[in-house]
Amino acid sequence: MPDTAERLRKALSRLALALLAGCASHSAVSDASRKCEEAPELSWPDVARAAAMDPDAEVQQAIARHDLRVLGVNGSSSLEVPGVADPGDSLCWLGSVGIRPIEGTTPSVSCQAQAALQSRAISAAAIYNRHLVDYLHSTGAAPACADTTPPQGIGR
Repeated sequence: MPDTAERLRKALSRLALALLAGCASHSAVSDASRKCEEAPELSWPDVARAAAMDPDAEVQQAIARHDLRVLGVNGSSSLEVPGVADPGDSLCWLGSVGIRPIEGTTPSVSCQAQAALQSRAISAAAIYNRHLVDYLHSTGAAPACADTTPPQGIGR
């Protein structure tokens, strides 16, 4: 089990990346001349589906199907696993339980509506992934990269 300093380092790294991602999303959509599409749910149906999902029910359905892959989003340089992984851990997840990407996610959004929709999808995916990893821990099937114990005051 990682020591407190290592867990804190990982949590701070996640927090810094989340803040940077938020800044990048804000700057990517701050250009007032960009027009949002009227119905982003139609343009990005997989993102909209993820944004509207019930993470608890989805995890139970996935477990029943024996689909133990975590959900991933397209990051700036690779597929990222929200809620449970450091950005560098994607290969661990891919090689252990697998990653099911949410198609249509992107690090560079084109409008505020897309950014809001994607943000909700990432939040739902993070909850889904934490619940799935809790299940994997309970069965002894969690990979080495499954660290779901954030320091006090961070996460969950």
